[in-house]
Amino acid sequence: MKNLSVKIITVFVALLLTNCTKDDMQISDNDQSTLKKIIEISTLYLASQDSNASSNFKANIDPKVSKIDIDAVIKDYNDNGDYDGAICIGIQASMLASNGIMPNNSGGDVTNNQNAYDFVGKLHVEVLYHGLTDQKDFIFPNGIFNYYNLVQYSSNYLSNQQSNYCSLDQFNSFYNDVINDLENANNKLSIMISHMEDENKITALESQILQIYFKSSENSNSLGAFVQYSIQIENLITTSNFSEETKKLLLISMATARHDINFWNPFQS
Repeated sequence: MKNLSVKIITVFVALLLTNCTKDDMQISDNDQSTLKKIIEISTLYLASQDSNASSNFKANIDPKVSKIDIDAVIKDYNDNGDYDGAICIGIQASMLASNGIMPNNSGGDVTNNQNAYDFVGKLHVEVLYHGLTDQKDFIFPNGIFNYYNLVQYSSNYLSNQQSNYCSLDQFNSFYNDVINDLENANNKLSIMISHMEDENKITALESQILQIYFKSSENSNSLGAFVQYSIQIENLITTSNFSEETKKLLLISMATARHDINFWNPFQS
């Protein structure tokens, strides 16, 4: 079974490497060099993970939530060049999916000081933590989710950290999309990324990197291993010659994913 898993992973990586269509023509030689390093690291990482990785996952948080978080990162960055909406949407999606239940096996500190946007992921889980602990009775009075209390708490908390975060209008504009996405989202981030490239929301380079990155997260069987893998890829991106726009999109996405997965820790303890 393990040999079959490795073969499937090898085929997936080979498709990325040999997809010499217009996608690769859009990627410069310098960017191709870094992309190959990322694929090589990811290939070794995937091969090191157990073929039954999925059985090590706990169903303690709907995986569609992560899809919505990353979808929000990309949409908000494309529309506004920032990450405010990503934080707002991520908070809503995670609070709704949590049913007010705080995970009991979160990981420790996973800060990556070399990622300039590490704070985005930190803010996301800080708001979640307080919303599911000291603010739980306010957000979930009598065990029932109160949307407006979440907006009030989140806006106040985030405004104390950074300015212009998550106004009531912003929350309202995102809310219906979050509800719809939670009901209908495809659970596979790697598939969603491919669709985003087809819709011209991300570049060919961004798509290839995020596809194999989330393929790696989906096939991980260890929190510690995934965190180290993510940090290694993030640091490679930080020192690359990628455009600042591409770096920002990738680093925000990965910071959010790393901190979020660490918070929910969907692996068996």
